[in-house]
Amino acid sequence: MLHASRGWDSVSRRFSGTRGNILLAGVAGAVGLIILATAVNQVLTKLVVAVVAPLAEELMLRGLLLDWLRQKMPVVPAAVTISLFFALLHNNGLRSGATGWLVFGDRFLLGMATSFLALRYKTLRPGFVMHSSNNGLAIILFALSHQSRRKALF
Repeated sequence: MLHASRGWDSVSRRFSGTRGNILLAGVAGAVGLIILATAVNQVLTKLVVAVVAPLAEELMLRGLLLDWLRQKMPVVPAAVTISLFFALLHNNGLRSGATGWLVFGDRFLLGMATSFLALRYKTLRPGFVMHSSNNGLAIILFALSHQSRRKALF
């Protein structure tokens, strides 16, 4: 009765005329929306990592900073500087031993390769494709390794 004075009816009164299958359909719809939102979130996250981040990084690092540094110093030191910055930008945990240094080296070499492509072809497209492909492949390999770990647990 306390809730009725505030305009709240009991649950049994609010749903008294509703059939069980309608309530079940409502619950199923809510669960479906949660699953859909989670899937969309997963896809968008992967899209950002595979496409948006490489595009932004290539525009910023190779499109602006490399071009600016080339005006201040020779091409090779400019490319090395940008590639070191690129590798450091990606939180790779150099303190984690050999694995951290391997990841750092991988990022540095990716930075050198995309810098070379930008300088050689005077466009960011090949470097963007390489960078985006690298990230996309990393996403796929990460997903596959997690799948195999899950199977090993069961």
